Amino acid sequence: MIRDQGGAILATVKPPSTPAVASDTALVVAQHAATSSTKVGDGTNTVAVKAASTPAAASDPALVVALHLLSNSATPYNATVTDIASAAIAGVTTYTSAAIAQGGTNAAEFVVVVTSVSGTSPSLDVVIQESDDTGTNWQDIYHFPRITAAGAYRSSLLRLTGNRLRYVRTVGGTTPSFTLSLVRNNYPYANPDKLRCQFNRSLNPNTQGSTTPALFVEGTSRLQLVVNMGAITTTVPVLGLQGSEDNVNWYDVGPSLAAVANGTVQLTEPDIAVKFVRAIVKTAGVGATLVMCT
Repeated sequence: MIRDQGGAILATVKPPSTPAVASDTALVVAQHAATSSTKVGDGTNTVAVKAASTPAAASDPALVVALHLLSNSATPYNATVTDIASAAIAGVTTYTSAAIAQGGTNAAEFVVVVTSVSGTSPSLDVVIQESDDTGTNWQDIYHFPRITAAGAYRSSLLRLTGNRLRYVRTVGGTTPSFTLSLVRNNYPYANPDKLRCQFNRSLNPNTQGSTTPALFVEGTSRLQLVVNMGAITTTVPVLGLQGSEDNVNWYDVGPSLAAVANGTVQLTEPDIAVKFVRAIVKTAGVGATLVMCT
């Protein structure tokens, strides 16, 4: 017998070794070894096919073809999802979205689309967070560079390992306002290297021991510190990387990195596995202006 997915009997099948007669409504199934395909017919290869919307009669030898829509919980390949619709956010405050299910995807690019900006010295910091326990605990996985003007700002392709996402948007300045949307391009069959990125918002280059927040980087194999400085009055700050397995006890990773006035320097540590990483000021600067630390 041939059955559809619902379990209804569609037709009786006769082995190909049994001759078919004109009055026999049984189907003959012939197996083709070369292609592993199956031919279905009534012995003459002229069997009729009846649409699923047409009722079948007991004396009708025609096949009834029923189409069943197969559901798939995974988001379609390269599907674009608008997680946050375009809207204005204003005032010096932080907006945290609700938890969002990834929909089965394991990699995505994120785009912040800013259509208008107003206010004095407006700034927008956008952080993507991920949760492994359906929204109880959250980890930063990507920081966008600080946004101050309209435009489209795209992340790298990020591997997703949790089961929920959310977006934290922090607005700064005087009477600031940003109109923006947040779009996610899903790649559920991609398997990129695990990438995590943090732009410092709190490290003070003129205070010894000042650190960035810890960044969860388990699964990565290379660390990079990039420091962009503005003016330095007298003493150059020296920074370094630290790793931790418990976000409590920290150890130095690699050599120190001396900043350069009005320039950018970087430190890369390959082939290393740590669970958490942060940057730390080892030697305080004097009159040093930090533009960016990532």
